[in-house]
Amino acid sequence: MDRPLIALGVQTVARQGAPHVVELGAVKVIGGEIEDTFDSLICPPVPIEPEASDWHGITEDHIRAAPLVAEVLEAFSAWAGEERLATHDAEDAATALAFEYARAELPPPGSTILDTRALAQHHFPEVEGHDLETLCKHLDLEEGQQRRGLADAVWCWKVLEECLERLETDGDGYNECLALGLAPVTINGHRPKSPAPTRRVRQLEAARMDANEVELVYGSKGAPATLPVVPRFMFERGGHGYLEAECQRSGLLKTYRIDRIQRVQERVV
Repeated sequence: MDRPLIALGVQTVARQGAPHVVELGAVKVIGGEIEDTFDSLICPPVPIEPEASDWHGITEDHIRAAPLVAEVLEAFSAWAGEERLATHDAEDAATALAFEYARAELPPPGSTILDTRALAQHHFPEVEGHDLETLCKHLDLEEGQQRRGLADAVWCWKVLEECLERLETDGDGYNECLALGLAPVTINGHRPKSPAPTRRVRQLEAARMDANEVELVYGSKGAPATLPVVPRFMFERGGHGYLEAECQRSGLLKTYRIDRIQRVQERVV
């Protein structure tokens, strides 16, 4: 494989819900050798959930001095360019990165992402689950750190290398992998949809554009709460529109269902 390929490892703050990336690692492979690496923790605007921290070992102490996601994405895009990408569970990684590029209002890399899980399912159907750790054990790859951004990028490349050795071709393997019938994945193809432009959504978007604080009358009609927030981002998921906004009482980024917002009004001081 003479043309560069970049293998990714992405870790998030939670196992469910709209994703926030807490670590991004990558290796640049040229001619079958790792020639360069990218590795950064990210300080997210939301707490790391305990279940996620148990998974990857990243805690609040690790990320206190880490850069914000926009800075990391700008650096990664400059480093990666438009080189071909690969990762394990490409749909999940693409979704997480797409959310973050959309929040940061940055253009994502346009390259197709090869999914090493799907490729391994084709070449190693006998392996249960096809998660990265199980595949590494099945393939007798050397032991080492896992469930971290850079480490998973390295293991992703090693699994891909094993798959490429089993291709019946003398080519570089990448296009042949896509030709196996695996659906192409891109970050831009997983960009979150915007909610329908209702009057309420237009009010929130105007406040977001100007970074204005507003009050949400939120919740049930019988006992709604009045919440001072600064809107940051809106998206649609699972048939519902959502608002991410900075709560002015806690200072945390919180998520609100737009259909539960009864009214958006100017902040009364």
